[in-house]
Amino acid sequence: MKYLIGLLTILLLDSISFSLDNILLSNVKAKYDKIKTIQGDFFQTLCSENEGTCQLFEGKFSISRPYFSRLEVTKPEKQTIVTDSTNLYIYLVNKKKVYIQSANAGINFFKIFDMFLNNTVNYIVASQDSEYSVLEYKKDTLDQSNMFKDLKLRLNRETNLIEQFSFTDVNGAETRFELTNITINPKLSNKLFKLEIPKGTEIIKY
Repeated sequence: MKYLIGLLTILLLDSISFSLDNILLSNVKAKYDKIKTIQGDFFQTLCSENEGTCQLFEGKFSISRPYFSRLEVTKPEKQTIVTDSTNLYIYLVNKKKVYIQSANAGINFFKIFDMFLNNTVNYIVASQDSEYSVLEYKKDTLDQSNMFKDLKLRLNRETNLIEQFSFTDVNGAETRFELTNITINPKLSNKLFKLEIPKGTEIIKY
């Protein structure tokens, strides 16, 4: 009888935990369904296992649905990274060079968010405390053709906002983004997502 009561207690606690996790995921999805634009500051850590190096970047981000984005990198050197519906532009200010690639080559925060929001069943709550919940993408559900693996997101339990995400890309490089000073649905001009290339800038297309 004691064993049966103990088993039922465990099942009840698991059921409550599962329900609370579902409520958390539903609340986050509802939050982001209402977000059309988002802006704030970012810190990016990029580590290459092959090279044995880590780099830190920081600056400001602006994003508009569906996948328009602008990163103003201030450190370690000034860069402007713009993604529109067609291309990704990386403007190295000091070197006066612009690299142009397909828009699919860029990392847009909403693409990351949508991987989660459109497939919440593919995530598990790996850990949590009174302030944050950490979600991990289930490895057995990850599409092998995807450019990301080991995707994790940290949610602020009070605001239901994603404040950190990390992943390993197909080349084995580990990337982590920290998002701070987040503003929801600011008015953003369309011009913000069009890169004005100064005269005399070298253009390099891939």
